[in-house]
Amino acid sequence: TIRVNRNEGRSENNSQNMSGGASVQFNRRLGKPGRNITVRLQGDFNKSGNDGFSLNTTDYYQLARTLGYDTVNVRNRYTNSPSSRYNASAQIMYSEPIGKKMYLQFRYNINYNWNETDSRTYEFGQTDNKETFGILPENYVEYLDSSISKYSSYTTLRHNFEITYRINREKFNLNAGLRFQPTNTLLKYTQGQSYSLRKTMYNLYPTLRFSYEFNDNTELTLRYNGSTSQPSMVDLLDIEDRTNPLYITKGNKDLVPSFTSTLNADFNTYNTETQDAYYAYANFRRTRNSVSRKVTYDPTTGGTVSQTENIN
Repeated sequence: TIRVNRNEGRSENNSQNMSGGASVQFNRRLGKPGRNITVRLQGDFNKSGNDGFSLNTTDYYQLARTLGYDTVNVRNRYTNSPSSRYNASAQIMYSEPIGKKMYLQFRYNINYNWNETDSRTYEFGQTDNKETFGILPENYVEYLDSSISKYSSYTTLRHNFEITYRINREKFNLNAGLRFQPTNTLLKYTQGQSYSLRKTMYNLYPTLRFSYEFNDNTELTLRYNGSTSQPSMVDLLDIEDRTNPLYITKGNKDLVPSFTSTLNADFNTYNTETQDAYYAYANFRRTRNSVSRKVTYDPTTGGTVSQTENIN
């Protein structure tokens, strides 16, 4: 057995969290049965803080054999990471009867979300003195390491337009809809240098739900949903993060959105005389351009390099 590396670590963390929220809903019937309007307002926030010390010593045995001398990396750090999140949304939904037990439902939703994280890391140099672990020097701010300290601010404004056709019959129910979702996102990110990225995305996907009652105790339900998922804005930045030298991460500016199709089938029946119940289900899920991570092993250091990529 050839030893490639050895890592020894110690950490101490402290965290605080505060959150709250409120919502109000108004519903009114507008004369004709089945015609109604619903308005909903909602807001919430979260503030958290995390600070901690870490002491890591990594011996690169394989690299030392290649270079001919010892290579030891000691990281003695203090990290302070406060974060804040605010979210507000408003929704209006209107239902209109268009025939016997047939309805058109319109829904509009607007959502505003803001997230901020300011993670500052202070590097106290190549020392493994465990006696001073967890003690901040008075001038610790002078040891700020801007190469691994990170600041990010997300601002997202999302609109959601949805139209659904509903039909209710004695034996079956059908809901078929179409959703249109424009989203505008602004990212401000700093790690070593500052980045600013704005993206406007348009998602269009269908929904379907069909249920059939064979009798009072037996039912079959089919559901289909198509959805688009955008890659993380940070993953779109062409940057390399070496905070952990044994796990280096990279962004990928060529990432594209993924689309997922999901089909579910559920069958259930119940015998009232014997009190026997049976349930069966089947699920199918397919994703195009799923965002995943390609991990490459470095035989010299024993570490890995991870980069986001699209796969099917």
